[in-house]
Amino acid sequence: MTIKGNGVSEITTPTEIEGFAINGTAKYPAKKQQLVGQNFTIGGCNSAFINNGGKLKLKNVNLVANETEENGAGIRNISGSATLQGKKKQYARVWNNIATDLGGAIYNDIAGTLTVKYAQFGSESTETETFGNDAYIGGAIYNTGKKMTVSNSYFTENISDLKGGAIFTGGKSTIKSDTFTSNMSELGGAIYVAAYPAKKTTVSISKDNFYKNESIDADD
Repeated sequence: MTIKGNGVSEITTPTEIEGFAINGTAKYPAKKQQLVGQNFTIGGCNSAFINNGGKLKLKNVNLVANETEENGAGIRNISGSATLQGKKKQYARVWNNIATDLGGAIYNDIAGTLTVKYAQFGSESTETETFGNDAYIGGAIYNTGKKMTVSNSYFTENISDLKGGAIFTGGKSTIKSDTFTSNMSELGGAIYVAAYPAKKTTVSISKDNFYKNESIDADD
C-alpha cells in the first residue's frame, strides 16, 4: 500500500483515532506486507503508524502533534522494519508528539529494526509554542530493537521524565552525525544507554554534537 501526498498534503483527526497499521492474517502474514508513505504531514492520531511485522517506509513524512497513552505517538514499531527519511535540504519534521509511556515520537520494540535519516525531532521554542517530543522514557525515541540507525538528524528540546531526553536505547544501535540541543531528562539529558536486552547491547555514537542538554536529579 502506498500513500502519496504532494508535499503540502495533511492527514489530521481531532478524535485521536489510530492512524495506519500493518497487521497480518493467516492468509496474508504481516511480513509480506509493506506500507509506503510519501510527502505529507500526519497529526492528531493515537499513534500515526503501527507496524506489527511488516515493512514501513516513510519518505518526507512529517509526524506532528500525535498523542498516545501507550508507546510511540508517531511510529510504534512492534516488529518488522520501520524507516523514516527526509531530504538533506528538507528534513522530516517530528514535532510535538507525546507518549504517556515510552518513545514520544518513535517506539522500536525488541523485534523491530529502525532507520532514521534527515529528521528534525523538535525545534527551538518560541514565546508561545514548543515543538519538542515528550514521554516518560525516551522523549523522542525509545529503542530496544534488533537494530537502530539514526543519522544526520537534529534533536532539540525533547523531554523525558525519567531516562533519555532525546533517545533511550539498548540493543544494537548506531547514532552518527546528529546534533542534540537542549534536551532534558532526570537521567541522560540527550541519550541514555541501557544494557537491555541483556548481553545484546552494542551502541556506537560518533560524529555527534551535544549542546546544553540537561540531566536533572529529581531529589534536587
